[in-house]
Formats: sequence, structure tokens, C-alpha cells
Amino acid sequence: TATQRAFLHRLAARLPDVLQEDDALQATIFDVARLTPVAPARAFKALYRVVLDRDSGPKAGNLLAFLDRDFVLKRLRQLPYDEATFWQETGMRREEFDAWVMQQRAVIKRITARGKLGEARPGASGRLGIVECIAELDDGRTHTKRVLIGKFAERTAFDAAVREYVESVTGQQ
Repeated sequence: TATQRAFLHRLAARLPDVLQEDDALQATIFDVARLTPVAPARAFKALYRVVLDRDSGPKAGNLLAFLDRDFVLKRLRQLPYDEATFWQETGMRREEFDAWVMQQRAVIKRITARGKLGEARPGASGRLGIVECIAELDDGRTHTKRVLIGKFAERTAFDAAVREYVESVTGQQ
């Protein structure tokens, strides 16, 4: 899926800064999966598929520690993905995000949010706009949530919608 491919690209971006040790690599895989977001099982399946051409394998941190780093980075970056499809797959409605915030309210330390406007596509009536919310929790974990805020023909309308939504989100804390 576009989400699994995005996970692989994001993992490739993080790996150069991670020690070539199994526990550090394993923790990074879980962190990147949570921040993509993609379910850990789907993240590991994507990783095993591009590295081993199988749906499962040995502990992923051990595997990555054993393999040549350049080979791994090349394989992770090999499959392209469409950002708009990725946003659609990982996006949620405002009501869903609000419900998640209410459920996690006791453990949310801080939420930061920023708008992102997709690329223009030929024949499309507008560009997809999202607000990417980064929630830091008391346990030190960070979660990414993407809120789909609509399609926009003009940048100014998108910017106004983002400002309004970000104020409402950061005001909930």
C-alpha cells in the first residue's frame, strides 16, 4: 500500500542516524511505524517483503543489524509511493481526531499541528489539504494523526482553513 511504502521511505530516512545494533533498530522500526502511522504488523510485513521477498522473517532489528546498511537503504527507497494516496489511507475525519484527543486527553503532553497542501493534479477540482497533528504523550511516545480538511482550489482558502483548525486543535490541550 502507499502507507507501507511511505513507512519504508521514512524508515530509510531515519536509519542513517541509528546505531547498527538490533535493539536500537527494532525500536526505530516501531517508532517510524507509529509516526507514519501504520500498524506494526503491516510495517514489518512491508520490511520483510522488500528485504527478503517474504511476509515474515527473523526479528527485524537483528536482520537489519546483520545486513549491509547501503543495501537496506537502497531497498527501502526503491518503491515509489503517491503522497495523496498515502494521505487518504492514513487520514481521518475531524470528528475521529477529536474523539482520539478526548480518549487520550489525560496522557497528551502537547499537540503541534501544521497544514500540508497536496500537489495539483491534471483534471482535479482541487488539491487535497490535511492538518498533520503530532501528539506527544506523557510516556515519551509521539503519534502522528492526519486530519483531512478538504480539497482546495486556492492556497488562501487552504491557509485560512488550516489556521482555524490548528487554533481549535491546540486550544483543546
